[in-house]
Amino acid sequence: MVTPNLYGNLVANLSAGLAGGAGIVPGCNIGSDITVFEQGARHVAKSLAGRDMANPTAMLFSTAMMFRHLQFPMFADRLERGIFAVLSQPQFHTADIEGTCSTSAFMDALVKELEEN
Repeated sequence: MVTPNLYGNLVANLSAGLAGGAGIVPGCNIGSDITVFEQGARHVAKSLAGRDMANPTAMLFSTAMMFRHLQFPMFADRLERGIFAVLSQPQFHTADIEGTCSTSAFMDALVKELEEN
């Protein structure tokens, strides 16, 4: 979906809420010279800073989008498969998606998944 900035923010935030929260939805901003990949929702979670509680899924999916943009679809596919494999296990759900897993435990599980597959 292509929208002006204000409407893009509104749609992204609504989508994030429907999908489970700001930690789930990836996003990108495409300009004529530059493309920026980031979380889809601009949720400022200052209360999570330094607490090992943030959900890294949106940034990881944004990384997969960046890999595709840079013409590395194999890396994107591998990363996405790893993310889905980890998310399919409830013990790796962070607090925003009804779990108790820490950010570092989620990432450790993802690294292990990527090393094994």
